[in-house]
Amino acid sequence: MSSPKLEYTRRCRIPGCTTQYVSSPLVPIIGQPDPRIGKMIQEMAKHLEKHHPEQFEQGAKAVQQYMTFLFLSVFELQDPLLIQLYECIRAPLHQYSTRATIPDSVIDGKIADLGFEDEDAEGLRTLLRDMRDLLTEQGDYAPQNNQPADKPLVSI
Repeated sequence: MSSPKLEYTRRCRIPGCTTQYVSSPLVPIIGQPDPRIGKMIQEMAKHLEKHHPEQFEQGAKAVQQYMTFLFLSVFELQDPLLIQLYECIRAPLHQYSTRATIPDSVIDGKIADLGFEDEDAEGLRTLLRDMRDLLTEQGDYAPQNNQPADKPLVSI
């Protein structure tokens, strides 16, 4: 009896596109990347370039912005315009790459589950929301939108 063949699918997430690729699992090789990874990425890039040129162009601009970010991050900056440029790239990159979000309803639910008195619950709620906003750069901690009138870093 043979075991079922394991395959993974990569589907294009652009609305209206039904393109998908199927491949066998990648096998990690210690000390060297699987050469199929580069081929898979090239295949996806070619798909974008051919069928979704606008998204491909956005990606090319995002790569340029990310390189600028990397170069600026290596230096201690004093020029306010360079600092502003750095922040205009870093802040949206942070938002884009943050995987977990915590809405107020989750904070409220967790506090309710713990059974705090109303007065204590309100103080805890304020603290947790403030800490969340600080770490996720939202609310009072959101970056000032001094971004040049260019498109955002990445949009999907």
